[in-house]
Amino acid sequence: MNYIEHINLKAEPFPASADPDFFYPTRQHGRILRMIEYTVTARNGLSVILGDVGTGKTTLARMLYRNFSARKQTRVHMITDPSFSTPHEMYREIAEQFNIPIPEHERGTKEALEKAFIERFGSGEVIGLLIIDEGQKMQSQILEVVRELLNFETDHFKLLQIVVFAQKEFEITLGMNSAFSGRIGLLQRIERMDFKNAQRMVRFRLERTGKDDRAASLFTTAAIWAIYNKANGNPRRIVTLCHQLLMRLVLRQKKRVTFWFVRNNTTEIMEGSDSHRSPVALILSLIILAVAVYGAMQPQVTNIVGETWLRLTAPSSEHAETAPPTLATPEEVQHASSAHESDPPPVLSDTTQQQATSEQSVVPPALQEEAQAANTTQASSNADETTVTTSPTLPDLKTVKTVSPTPPENETTQAELNTAPNATPTPEQFFDRPEDLGTIPMGKRIYVSNMIHDVYGRYDLALHRQVEKANPNIPNIDLIPAGKDITFPAVPTQEAFIPINGFFIELNETQTLEDAFNALRRFKKMGLPVRMLPYYTPTQGLIFTVLLEYYMESAKEAESLFLKLPKQAKTHAAIMTAFPADAEFYAYWDILDKKSFDSQQNQ
Repeated sequence: MNYIEHINLKAEPFPASADPDFFYPTRQHGRILRMIEYTVTARNGLSVILGDVGTGKTTLARMLYRNFSARKQTRVHMITDPSFSTPHEMYREIAEQFNIPIPEHERGTKEALEKAFIERFGSGEVIGLLIIDEGQKMQSQILEVVRELLNFETDHFKLLQIVVFAQKEFEITLGMNSAFSGRIGLLQRIERMDFKNAQRMVRFRLERTGKDDRAASLFTTAAIWAIYNKANGNPRRIVTLCHQLLMRLVLRQKKRVTFWFVRNNTTEIMEGSDSHRSPVALILSLIILAVAVYGAMQPQVTNIVGETWLRLTAPSSEHAETAPPTLATPEEVQHASSAHESDPPPVLSDTTQQQATSEQSVVPPALQEEAQAANTTQASSNADETTVTTSPTLPDLKTVKTVSPTPPENETTQAELNTAPNATPTPEQFFDRPEDLGTIPMGKRIYVSNMIHDVYGRYDLALHRQVEKANPNIPNIDLIPAGKDITFPAVPTQEAFIPINGFFIELNETQTLEDAFNALRRFKKMGLPVRMLPYYTPTQGLIFTVLLEYYMESAKEAESLFLKLPKQAKTHAAIMTAFPADAEFYAYWDILDKKSFDSQQNQ
């Protein structure tokens, strides 16, 4: 029996390869995929997707390849390593992939490709698509080949659609090559994953490979939080850590990956990074240790030796990006805890808040409950594992805000990018504040007042009049025929009380009002107490989330309730700890904790 079967799985949930079968469409990845598909279908030419190592570029590229390969009217090919040494090699590779005969010599190659593309794609009935992964490997002469391919066009569209996936340093190349960057029709950046989507991705993979419903609970919520912070929100690192932790789960004959299991095993997992250190550095390290013994009593010598030791034994920059930082030793954790044992949680300044949020180093205080319980259990049962005797003091969640990036000053707009001769690509534009939330078709046996209550969280005459005003084409808002679309205006409210130190269970998140309304009705039919909460942020646009009516005060309580949800409700469910700090809400929500909610329901 292999380790997969031992933990009740039928396949490896966290493979090292970028398998499109495990593609989880986060809001960011799903949106970028749709934008690429639209740009390709519109035949706008060049799309460039930038992202750090491990953010899902290759998986997205393979998903794009799979989607277009399934279409009869598309001919798609992919270059996984564009590090060609000459332009002729690039032309030959493209010709072979598209099965186009070209001359043996370099002369006439480009003309042969252009003629073939005109014959195959010139009518507009078939789309030719070339996907290039690892675009940062392209030399300047290869970029020129791509630019020349984009010159193949009719009066109305580009003959060959090209999508380039590259690491963020490729942006420097774009800035130095205005002839190439000026042809970009779509530029998007993949940022690191947020905790909510990381949690969903882990559970999605477990559910897909599990033999039954128990697979989704192999990782506790607090464990996923610890993994997420250790991986700094990088999807590839999250997957790698989950794989390694599952193997250690079997070796230690445990049933679940918990918060402290992650903390106690992550350092061991990362020990492999030591092998990347230079042999010269290791030899010099031994010499420095000898000198340190001699100069142990001399403070100046000791300081110099210590600084040199840190420089030599630190991971090289080549591997620093893929190796997460090492955890503190149990002694350091205990010392840090005792040093702050009597102090209240620190209040973060605005600068510190941004640093804490950007580094994802802050754990919600309610997660300490599980950590403390796990610590007590491990102290008595796991003598062979590292034991932390004191739970580290952590900042209170209410001092931490989800910080969204603000637009840089004097930012060039996309229109300016398309017209400026030497302009470099700019970040994606921020979303405008919505005037309305969207439309919902009138249903049978339902009142407008009920729909208003479902959308805004309550009903009153003021909201009724605003909905009536937003629908001038409807003579009588109270007598609407079934199937008629009703527009619901965006009415900001300051009365959406959101607790700053609790846990929410989100059942669904959508981008359209109609989808959210349908999800709300579906969950109500399951007997779940749910509500819709529309909100807007400048960087994410308009979002509709459907949540349980109440919040939980601890991670343990939230996870226990999560596991009891009906199977159909778990498909897109996740446990949340906060909303974006810059969110503008469009619904009323005087939320209660679960105990108060149950008490109120029983009255």
